[in-house]
Amino acid sequence: PAGFAARAAAAAATEATTTAATTTAARAASVGREIDPATIAPGARLVQLGAFDDRATAVTEWQRLSRLHGDLLGDRGFVVQQAESGGRTFYRLRMAGLSDLAESRQLCAALNARNTQCIPVTAR
Repeated sequence: PAGFAARAAAAAATEATTTAATTTAARAASVGREIDPATIAPGARLVQLGAFDDRATAVTEWQRLSRLHGDLLGDRGFVVQQAESGGRTFYRLRMAGLSDLAESRQLCAALNARNTQCIPVTAR
């Protein structure tokens, strides 16, 4: 009986760990969903979270911000938009899913209070 109880406890702990890992991975996948920039309607409210030399760095930054500020970012998706200025190509990291300018400003104020750059923008 003692051996059975120990095995049952170990099996339950393994199942709990597996369930927690699966839930965490599923949440990360849904929080980190990328949105095609072509699907963003002109006039949509976004916040810009940075501009980077390459796309991979922008995606990595979104993952970092999602971990740090998941309570603020919620389940909104992110957009990486390629842009050019002065002959230089760069990649804007933006977050979509905001309803209006007030929500954009409120989110940026909260992120800025945590020393995270954020600028409300409107899709063109």
